[in-house]
Amino acid sequence: KYRKVMVDVSKRSNWVKKAFPKGSKMGRKLNSGDMNKRQLLNSNRKVIGEVHRGQPEYIYKNGKNTNKRTGRTYPTHYHLYSDKKIKKNIHYYK
Repeated sequence: KYRKVMVDVSKRSNWVKKAFPKGSKMGRKLNSGDMNKRQLLNSNRKVIGEVHRGQPEYIYKNGKNTNKRTGRTYPTHYHLYSDKKIKKNIHYYK
């Protein structure tokens, strides 16, 4: 059986080990070509962020994305919104 290799994010400064917000649920699917992306809803069904699952890691050269994948994926994680935009690009994962 094929097994995905995960990127080790434990020492990256913009990745924080934190459980999903209490009472949160998945919302509708969001358009994304390279991963499964869904809305993250609070207990009142208000959109508070988005969940990324199966996000591939890309190779960068001189700070630019080459659009070539490494074959590894990032752990399932979520981003919180601030005014409907991703807040400070912080990744929260379990």
